[in-house]
Amino acid sequence: MQRDFGSTALRVLVALIAATGIRAANAQPAPIAIDDTNVFPESLDAAADGTLYVGSLEKGIIYRAAPGAAKAEIFIRPDTPYRVMVTGVVVDEPRNLLWVCVTDRLPPASTTMLRSFDLKSGAAKATYPFPGNGLCNDAIVDRNGVVYVTDTPGARILRLKPDGDMVTWAQDVRLVGIDGIAWGPGGSMIVNTVTTNKLFRIDMRPDGWAGAVTELQLSQPLNGPDGLRPGLNGKLLTTENRVGKLTEIVLDGDKATLTVLKEGLVTPTGVARAGNVAWVVEAKFALRANPAAANPFLVQPVPIK
Repeated sequence: MQRDFGSTALRVLVALIAATGIRAANAQPAPIAIDDTNVFPESLDAAADGTLYVGSLEKGIIYRAAPGAAKAEIFIRPDTPYRVMVTGVVVDEPRNLLWVCVTDRLPPASTTMLRSFDLKSGAAKATYPFPGNGLCNDAIVDRNGVVYVTDTPGARILRLKPDGDMVTWAQDVRLVGIDGIAWGPGGSMIVNTVTTNKLFRIDMRPDGWAGAVTELQLSQPLNGPDGLRPGLNGKLLTTENRVGKLTEIVLDGDKATLTVLKEGLVTPTGVARAGNVAWVVEAKFALRANPAAANPFLVQPVPIK
């Protein structure tokens, strides 16, 4: 019997290549190190290609990590480091903008604002101070370029149209501590409150103004819900900063089913999805009095589906 060693070798080679490809596809990406010290990051967002943008509460710097990069490097540096703090960081690719919540903490009074930067170059574009001050925390953008921003102590959401001023769009005493914000079913908004551990849906009226505010029924308690971003297949992702968790949210009417995806994170304050990976930033705020012990700062990957 004649043996075809060439065909056998080819089949083995194909099998090895296929197995290697499967292992590569299933491999979890490594954590991304922020290439700086004393960062104490608070928020992040991801572009469609997986580029990550991370904001520093302590230094006011914005860092950027290219797809597949091992480190996030300085992208936008404030004029005076440590004078401003960055909270929300939001990618707006249709308009080539990066929206950033910035608070100038120079005594005796601090001012809070929403700023925009060129997404590619980092050049400053515009600044929008909050009417009545407050604390700019996070934002979302609709398809028409309208930006909605949370004000944590003000229990409100502000709206900025492309050709308009920033105005209060929704305000409700139940929204004290409002933090993360994301789009929900049917064009509604979902927000969380970091101080009272709640989720709310805010309906959009036909005239574009806020409608009913409804507290959602949780399948289990939240503890310090912070960053809020879309996940896969209509789900939402939130961090629970007081207990070190990344949690998935499935919405069904007025009910929200919560599933913990990862525990043991160190003060997770922000999450962003890139493909089938949720990237979680660890703030490590408890170590601010001893910053050397907090270094290095990492953005942790969590597979999702």
